[in-house]
Amino acid sequence: MRNGCAHPIALTLAAVLSTSASACMAPPVQPPSGQRTDTMKHYLYLAADGRYGYADEQMNVVIPPSFRSAGTFTSTGFAVVEDEQLRYGVIDKSGELVIPFRYRNIYLRVAGNRTLARTERTYTNRLRFWEWRFLPGFSITGGSSDSRLFDTEVKRAHVKITVLETNQTIYSQRVPAASSYGQQFAIRPLDKLHFLQGNRLFKLTDRKVKRLARHIFDEVDGGLLLQQRGNGFRLIDREGKPASGTRYRQADSLHTAINGLPLSIAVSSNRYDDACRAMVLADDEGHQYIFPDFSKAFPARIDAAAVHGVAADTVLRTARLISGMPGTDRFMLRWFNRQASWFEHTMVDTAGHWHMDPPLDNKFTVVIPSGDIRWPPAGHIIRDEAVETGWRIVAYRNIADELYEVTIKRDSTERMGVWDAGAGNWRWKPEHHYIRCLNLRQGYWTFKPGKDSLYGLYHLPSGRVVIPPKYHDMSADGTVSYYDEKLGYTRFYVNWQTQQEFREKSN
Repeated sequence: MRNGCAHPIALTLAAVLSTSASACMAPPVQPPSGQRTDTMKHYLYLAADGRYGYADEQMNVVIPPSFRSAGTFTSTGFAVVEDEQLRYGVIDKSGELVIPFRYRNIYLRVAGNRTLARTERTYTNRLRFWEWRFLPGFSITGGSSDSRLFDTEVKRAHVKITVLETNQTIYSQRVPAASSYGQQFAIRPLDKLHFLQGNRLFKLTDRKVKRLARHIFDEVDGGLLLQQRGNGFRLIDREGKPASGTRYRQADSLHTAINGLPLSIAVSSNRYDDACRAMVLADDEGHQYIFPDFSKAFPARIDAAAVHGVAADTVLRTARLISGMPGTDRFMLRWFNRQASWFEHTMVDTAGHWHMDPPLDNKFTVVIPSGDIRWPPAGHIIRDEAVETGWRIVAYRNIADELYEVTIKRDSTERMGVWDAGAGNWRWKPEHHYIRCLNLRQGYWTFKPGKDSLYGLYHLPSGRVVIPPKYHDMSADGTVSYYDEKLGYTRFYVNWQTQQEFREKSN
């Protein structure tokens, strides 16, 4: 399943095709064999005075509360903390500072057995005179409180990405402070050894992180990568080696023929365009591929009759999405049926023949970026009589195997529940305004009964409310947001099994 795309153009696609079930809490990428990991857990702990520290599973304080704010420890043993001067640093599990308190922002990401830290330090550079800002309040008569003609304090930010375990810098750039937020920290693990950082491919080795390739557009089906080369593209493997000698160019139209007559379909990967959404890449021989599927070319000739008496050119001209179906010889087209006033999904194979039903041995779903399923219709999964009269299904998504998170609506009221397609019944009836899976393996979900309610904790296997609604939010790592009358909004860890709050109660 393609859950996300690193490249901004790829993010605009309306839907993706899925061949596997999604999990509400993805398993971490395991470190290479032979690497030792620290299994002792450190949990976020809140002292009575509002300072943060860390405690073990028995709530024994292991790092004294001395921080204004603190984050959860990574699986590699590092956490971001903040001092009283609003400066951020990083500590290890012994409480020692590995990055000193001097940064405006710090973000941590784990790739394999390494920890990547993005640090941001701001400063003023008066020498960049071309960036001086004219002050409209300047007055020759001295009537303004600010007598300067220009603001010469140009605010800049130094953004770095460092491997904490080796102190290796893999990215360093000085940028305007206003545009530095979150810049160049898109980290996507590909496997235990390889990851993408922005548009660059890296590999973890015993001694350092090695850059293998630049200008990576995105990952394609089958584990290869699409690399931009000048005005074209090529496929490379995860070692940065060319997968073939084929070169591709991006096309703004998809070409085929019906009854010998050529037909061009305007396509765009920009969701704000009216054109059909698809990224078409053509090779030198004229074969056309629909990103991210390079296993099959789009048919050069298509049957004139599509389905239910609808002409093929009608389906093609009204298509709003074209995408390859993984593991098949077919393409999915999402098109608008004007007579029925709804969207339909129709398939065409590489020989140009039309189909309504997917292959019997192929299970897939059409999923939009939010995770909601657009095809098949909800009625294929959930019995009509399972939804009470007056309510309708407005969204559903696969959680795992036969479990689906379902949203129903009546007028302006929405409710969410969990449907078991295997058993054909509700595992959790749609009674609450909002639910969210926190840990699929353990079966914990958070919920809020009403739109303005607080969050509670529910255990799906036992059908039991473990914690009644009392928190302002609950996270998959066990931390909660809570409003304290003395301290305001706070965060701390809660043990789901025992409901123990890792905080010191104020007197």
